[in-house]
Amino acid sequence: MKKVFILILIFVNFFSIAVSASERETNENIDNYLSNFSFDEIFELQKKAGNNFDDWFLFSILRSEKELDINLYKGLLRHYISDNYEKYGYLNKNLMTEWHRLIMLSVSVGLNPSEITLNNFSYDLLFDGIYNTKQSESLEKQGINSFVFALMALDSFAFEEINDDLFHSRKSLIENILSYEIPGGGFAFSKDEPDIDMSALVVQALSEYYNSLIVYNVYNKLQDRNIETTVKDVIDRVLLLFSSLQKPDGDFESYGIGNAESTAQVLISLTSLGIDIDTDERFIKNDKTVLDGIIKYQNKDGTFRRNDKTNKISGYQAFMGLVAYDRFVNKKRSIYDLKPEIDSKLKEEINSLIFAIKDADNLSISGLEQLLLRYKLIPGSERNYVYNFSHLYNNLTMNNIEVVIEEAYNDNLVIVNEEISVTKEDINNIVKLVKNPKIENFYEMVYYQEKIRFSNIDGNTKIRLDEKINIIKEEKNKVLVLNELIEDYLREEDEIQKEAIIDLYKDLLKDSKKHIILYEEVNPSNFFNERNLIIGFLLIALISVFSIFTLRIIKRKRNK
Repeated sequence: MKKVFILILIFVNFFSIAVSASERETNENIDNYLSNFSFDEIFELQKKAGNNFDDWFLFSILRSEKELDINLYKGLLRHYISDNYEKYGYLNKNLMTEWHRLIMLSVSVGLNPSEITLNNFSYDLLFDGIYNTKQSESLEKQGINSFVFALMALDSFAFEEINDDLFHSRKSLIENILSYEIPGGGFAFSKDEPDIDMSALVVQALSEYYNSLIVYNVYNKLQDRNIETTVKDVIDRVLLLFSSLQKPDGDFESYGIGNAESTAQVLISLTSLGIDIDTDERFIKNDKTVLDGIIKYQNKDGTFRRNDKTNKISGYQAFMGLVAYDRFVNKKRSIYDLKPEIDSKLKEEINSLIFAIKDADNLSISGLEQLLLRYKLIPGSERNYVYNFSHLYNNLTMNNIEVVIEEAYNDNLVIVNEEISVTKEDINNIVKLVKNPKIENFYEMVYYQEKIRFSNIDGNTKIRLDEKINIIKEEKNKVLVLNELIEDYLREEDEIQKEAIIDLYKDLLKDSKKHIILYEEVNPSNFFNERNLIIGFLLIALISVFSIFTLRIIKRKRNK
């Protein structure tokens, strides 16, 4: 039986106030799903830093605010980014969403994506993956998906823009997204029929701008004409689409198949807009909510299925949906909003303003103007949490009150890494690792490298550990190349490859040699033995020839 992932125990006392049935159910479903992962399995997933789906799962765990030691994952993300830049000069120019995923993951673990440092080199994912892609049209290669995730990444920490038309900005990203709208509402990745998943992702990216009064004039690719629209109008059309396509059990389907993934994406979208799925009749069918639609696909053991088979990706996305909903009911930031939690005073003012706006129909002009003033005093990047601003706006315009709002989404926030205290045990472990570096200790070394990065430990210790990690990374690469050569040799028995194997094998550290695949079947030392045998035979042959030649000379002399 699997060891239950210990971190789920936090959920036992998750709420300090009375909770609704759906909230309790969400907790139970989250616990049930995570119970399938042991602590060791979560640890192994961290070793896959840079893997698309596993990255998003770990992101969801982090957003569920569990006590997870992130030093290994944080360090491996740093190495993954650095290694790719060192090898290729970039991450992935054909898959720009990788940059955007890594920007958000970096922020979630406390890395600054505009300054990922390792070995005295620094890499700027924001500049290379978003700002500086306008001239090369790199985002266009992946279509709407890359514009959506670029905007998500840019807003994840209210990053400041570059004030230059040569670079992408929030405005240019939004305009590009809007240009993909399908006539009648909705979005798709590569077809002209609305797709639930893509439409949901667009809503998630644009949700921060739902209250924006900016009217965009964009060229619509599918309609082949310029259209004028606000973000709110676009999102409202998607919401109508969601309501019309929701199935009787509360779920959604993609390509004709009902599934947890699409349903989860809709749930994330609705929570980002502050829509209460328990009370909003638009998203309740036969008394079934979107949450019911997700749970429909959960197995008794907590996993999720697709086409009646347990599916890892379904589970990952369903889990993210549950976490997003859990954050919503607890009045926390939406799942992709990675800024520090709103302070209690501002949160209280936002909640008070939301409550006051509900009564906007009954207020005088001065009362409405007072609410507008309060709204303007909310920081620009937090106004999207005043979910019912549109109700206030409608009342203001009906009373001919001019509404002028300066919009701002840059907060100039700084990602701060607090100094970590290092124990005597940590120092002893580091000394051992540095003294005898081995491939099998690579992850432990990276863990400590990240842990002591912002500690008060002496600089020489950090330098020595960095040097040993670089040596082990070289060893890992040599082993990888050598194993590939051995596999080729087994198929072809190429003598040139044999020589390369011998040279690489000789160059490995002693402890690294045990990581060679098929070590017993193809031990390079056997090659040395073969070579020695050949040399031995040649020497014997030469000695024999020399002996025969000598004997003949002696014999001739005697005959004379």
